[in-house]
Amino acid sequence: MIKAELQARMRRLLEGRAKPEDLDRLFLDQRETAHGMESFRELGDFLAHRDERTKGPVTRRVRDVFTSFRVWSLGLRGLKPSLDDLKAAGMANLSLLNDEELMAGCGMRRDAVKTKFEKAFRKLAAARSLSASDMQMLQFLTNRFIWRPAFTDDDLLKDFLEVSIRNQVLSPEQQAKLITARSSLMLYAITRLHGAVIKVADGHVATLYAGFANDDRRLEVKVDLGFDGWEKPVHAPVCMFWTSLTAAEHCDKSLLDQTETPQWNSWKQPIELDEEGKLRPLV
Repeated sequence: MIKAELQARMRRLLEGRAKPEDLDRLFLDQRETAHGMESFRELGDFLAHRDERTKGPVTRRVRDVFTSFRVWSLGLRGLKPSLDDLKAAGMANLSLLNDEELMAGCGMRRDAVKTKFEKAFRKLAAARSLSASDMQMLQFLTNRFIWRPAFTDDDLLKDFLEVSIRNQVLSPEQQAKLITARSSLMLYAITRLHGAVIKVADGHVATLYAGFANDDRRLEVKVDLGFDGWEKPVHAPVCMFWTSLTAAEHCDKSLLDQTETPQWNSWKQPIELDEEGKLRPLV
């Protein structure tokens, strides 16, 4: 019965007549059978727990970026990082850097970098001298602020296709039709991520905000990793979900007018899709 229901809701999406609750069910009812597709499972989990996320790829990415930023910004706040700070930043940046960047910066594969990094910190803890290669690796991993989106619209579309086909909610022959519904799917995801809350660290939560405060004026979802509780408040809004959709094409005039000079948190009100499939304030 559930599969038949999901197939019917998928047909609505392919025919351009899906409602938000159709997509809610497509994600929620398949999140336990997401076959390792992280962006799909993550969106389903956000739907189930928008008040405070404590796990999942977006949460892990936000925490890694927050750690990278927190340690890097200590100097801006007149503070000196401890060894624990540097180790935390290095491990976070190791997770954030891709394989090509690690090879370029350290000359080794990821597993070898991790092993060498851990050995270097054991040397530091024992007050032993470090080799030149140790110092180069530590400088590369700890002395920087790194961020990258948790996922993009390409990631989400690929995962949505894979999960729906493997669960027999979408047939392989229907893939082309679903690709034409790409914009609707991404705009829906933006409305569901906007306003969700992530527990970043002890006593600190961060809210996700949709908007288009970037040079290309593309729609995205950002999170501010700054912390007002710091002695010198610093803000760092970074993108967690990046899309190829332009605000001019996919936003109602009311949202564009109120953000002539858009800020990362200009959209403080809830948003929804209107009858034409554009983003608008939820009133």
